[in-house]
Amino acid sequence: MLRITGIVALSISTLFASRALAVDWTYTAQGPDATELTGGYGAVANPSNGSVYNDGIGDYSYAVILDSGSSGFLMSETVTDSFNVPLQSGTYTETGIGGSEVENITQPLTAYYAPASDADPDDTATMTAYGTYTFESRQNDPIEGFLYFDIIGTPIIQNQVMVVNPNQSYNVVQDTLGFLTAQTTLQSTAPVLPAKGLFHVPVTWTNFVSGTPVPSEGLNPVVNGVTARGPSDTDVANNWVFDSGAQFTTISPTYAAQLGIDLSDPIATIPTLGVGGSMVNFDEFQITDIALPLSNGDRLVFNDPYVYVPEGTSLPAGLTGILGENLWMQSAVIDPDTGEAIDTYAPLFSEWYLDGPGSQLVLYDPSSSYEVPEPAAIAMLGLGLPALAARRPRRKSTSRPG
Repeated sequence: MLRITGIVALSISTLFASRALAVDWTYTAQGPDATELTGGYGAVANPSNGSVYNDGIGDYSYAVILDSGSSGFLMSETVTDSFNVPLQSGTYTETGIGGSEVENITQPLTAYYAPASDADPDDTATMTAYGTYTFESRQNDPIEGFLYFDIIGTPIIQNQVMVVNPNQSYNVVQDTLGFLTAQTTLQSTAPVLPAKGLFHVPVTWTNFVSGTPVPSEGLNPVVNGVTARGPSDTDVANNWVFDSGAQFTTISPTYAAQLGIDLSDPIATIPTLGVGGSMVNFDEFQITDIALPLSNGDRLVFNDPYVYVPEGTSLPAGLTGILGENLWMQSAVIDPDTGEAIDTYAPLFSEWYLDGPGSQLVLYDPSSSYEVPEPAAIAMLGLGLPALAARRPRRKSTSRPG
């Protein structure tokens, strides 16, 4: 039992100073590629009269990806043509991994969204309208006639709480895009979850768009001060984008070199379509760890994570690292020859949400002992600080077998 007699004058500021005793809460990273992403169903309407665009045979909705790595909205050519979505004059040039792509621009559209659990998304009465935006529209889809999908980016996500259940997934786009869709809802307030096992990662909404483009654009969530450790055995800190539309975690060639990665000796190489339909090879490597800062000064550490480095190109907009969904969603090892999953892994977190207005990523693991003290308990904790500090472990493991 702690003795508090004689130390009642200990100040609360002393407790805050004790945060120098930061703790690493560690997980063993799972598969290199996420087998599910965030999304559901979407539809668009004419904002002047409310008429929902359709394909003329009764379909009003199609698959959408909720992508925090996208600063805007992207509509496939298939949707634009089949649903007769009107375009503006002029074009927009999108720059990304692998090059650039000239795209059309839609007229202003009311954007609807419904989670993947919606039993009847073609009834827009079951969907929610999230405002009026202009979309980028592809001039040519890589797979002609099969890509009925949109990307909904941060102009909506930044103002919502995007709540994700990785253990509940649906075949919304698997047949065409190759991954499942995790149950994803957009809410005005954060869900109420137990305090224990709830990791709060601060994010900063950052602008990566230059100039004054016509399509609707927003900011992207960045986790500042992420550290990675590789063969050089030295922590290298950088700011990483949190990308809910990325199946794997990516770093730039320059960052890889700083970590001591031998770029000539990858575990595997995966060809992926880049911007504009160009083919980009991504080389897979495994490093020592990736550590995310938590709001209370601790760190959330992923041991032995897989990262991908693009060959012959760098990341756009000066990015150094992209946190992909393989870290917190269902994941797998993908056979590069067949594209099929050969080993699958359950998600490390049972639920997570990106709180746009609150500028935080919150990850929930019900099996973790991690808990941040409530503000009302700070004074009482301060009374017993010397004994607590003397006994406090420096590293907590929450790893589970894959």
